[in-house]
This record gives sequence, C-alpha cells and structure tokens, in this order.
Amino acid sequence: MPRAWEEEDILWDVDDCLNNTLLRIDDSGCVVVNLDHTIRLLIRESDCLVKMGVDLPIVCHSLYAKKNYFTLVNDSLQFLLEDYLRTVRRVKLEVRPLFLPQVVRLSSLLLPGLRFVGWTSDDWREFIDRANAAIKSFDVLVTRVHDIYTNRIIYMLSGMQEVTLITLPEETPWSVEEFIENVETGCRNACVELNRKSLMVEEAVEEVLDLVKKAAQQIKPTEINPDFEFLIAEGGL
Repeated sequence: MPRAWEEEDILWDVDDCLNNTLLRIDDSGCVVVNLDHTIRLLIRESDCLVKMGVDLPIVCHSLYAKKNYFTLVNDSLQFLLEDYLRTVRRVKLEVRPLFLPQVVRLSSLLLPGLRFVGWTSDDWREFIDRANAAIKSFDVLVTRVHDIYTNRIIYMLSGMQEVTLITLPEETPWSVEEFIENVETGCRNACVELNRKSLMVEEAVEEVLDLVKKAAQQIKPTEINPDFEFLIAEGGL
C-alpha cells in the first residue's frame, strides 16, 4: 500500500487541506503557493496505482480526477508570484519611493488569496486574472517611468552639467572690457540654456507624477493592509 495511506487518518485530512487558502506566508516571510503536500502526494501515488490497475478509495479517486485542475491552479499561482516579484524588483532604486504606494496596492491584490480564496473556491480564476492584469499594468508603468527618467530627466540633468558659462581665450588675452562682456554674454546664454533644460526636466517630472496618479486609479484592491493605509490616503499617490 502506498505510503500516503499507511495511516488511515490522512484521508480525513484531505478536507482540511482543500479548505486552505491558495497562498500563505512561509517561515521566511515570503508568499508561496499553499497546495498541501498531502494533496500532491495522494495525487502522485494515485497515478501510480491507476497505472497498476489498483482500485482507488473514493477520496483519492476524486482527487485524481481533479489532477489537471490542481496543476492548472498551482502553475497559475506560481507564474503570478514570479511575475509579481520580477516586476517589483526591477523598479530602479532612484524611483522606488515614488512607487511605494503602487507596490502597496499591488501587494494588496494578493490578500484574497491569503485570506479567503481557497482550492475549492469558484472565484480562483477571477482572483488570478485580476492580479495578473494589475501586474501587467504596473509593469507597463515601470517601463514608461524608467524611460522618462533615463532618457529625459537624467539626460537633461547631465546636459545641464555640461553647460559652459565662459570659454577662456587660448591665444590672445582679453582686455578687462572684453572679459566682462564675454562673461555677461556667456552667462546670459548659459542661463537661457539652463532654463530651457530645467523646464524640460520639470515637464518630464510632471509627466511621471501624472502617470503614477492615473495608474493609482486603475489598481483598486478590495482591501488594504491597515499597516500601510497611510501610504495611499485620499489625495496621495
């Protein structure tokens, strides 16, 4: 007899295992898929018994018939968590404070899977689809913000550092009058250029803030961890 059925009581544990939520927080503080080892073991050993032509207990037969279902949900959850971590981790360090309210909203979309959506719930697909859609939207937002930050803000700030106030003569020295005139002209031109670049940086920053605010309206979790509610208070990002 397979190891999973050496103890008769383990069959009675199936109901408890199926009542588990889809996700849980492990000992290291990470969110993981909460498919109990008992379910995995019973399905695997049921598969072996079927191939041997051995009749299955009714509980195991029911689980085995749902093998594809458990595989689908388990894999969907694994992909969901991997995409979530990949997207959050790729946020540049320089703009992470700006994204903190967004990350709180995004992580809050996982709360249903941690609290009440279980392996027998009919709304598991809705939960996963909603979270996946939010992650994809967040990924697009991160890409756009990174593009603006790198190609417009940082690029312009680097250009501002290269603006020359005055270029000293290499051969014939200037008179005092020429020096004053050239300094005034150089500073005037530099001021115009710096002001132009500053306005472009300001425009880029405003565009980033506008993108983040609009994205906040799209990610609306049903509940928020109360420890982080202050980060997304009304009127904030």
